[in-house]
Amino acid sequence: MPDLIKVQFNEVLTQIQHVYQQLNSTLIKIYWNVGKYISEQVKKNANWRKGVVTELANFFYRLLV
Repeated sequence: MPDLIKVQFNEVLTQIQHVYQQLNSTLIKIYWNVGKYISEQVKKNANWRKGVVTELANFFYRLLV
């Protein structure tokens, strides 16, 4: 019986690792797309150049606090 529990536990750990890998890949894609969007906006619109980093930092700070 303990061997069966070890096998099941290892299967659960494998699934958890798979979820973490997928989550990490998804977060990287999100960060890439956000950066791409900001870069495109800064190139197209002069108003975006003024304080965009500060505004984004304040926005994310408010979300986390």
